Amino acid sequence: CAAVTGEVAAKAADLLNIHFGFYTEPKVAQVTLGGGEGEPELGPNEYIGEGNGYGGKIKVKVTMDGDKIANIEVLSHSESAGISDPAFETVPKAIIEKQSTEVDAATGATLASNGIMEAVKDALSKVGK
Repeated sequence: CAAVTGEVAAKAADLLNIHFGFYTEPKVAQVTLGGGEGEPELGPNEYIGEGNGYGGKIKVKVTMDGDKIANIEVLSHSESAGISDPAFETVPKAIIEKQSTEVDAATGATLASNGIMEAVKDALSKVGK
């Protein structure tokens, strides 16, 4: 709870500073692979999943090697650049290392971390279907 409260307070301060002109709005990362429209082409043992981050939907592609998670690729997100970077750098690696979506959230990017974990869970729910 403390991490979420801190993130909300930081975001509120950022929005107020932007509103009153103390600094400009940070660029929002809009990452899209696969041509933008529709789903990217999936190879064997690749699955798409979606989760909700602070800035909206996070879409990932999970590649399986047998029953193991071999790779996690973030296809798109609308999280704030800089703020959410730790989540995108650490959470996919931790999931692959632990072979579980039950990993620690990145400090200062809890909602983005949770969105990545949710997206991977969604992709894993499609394995074998």
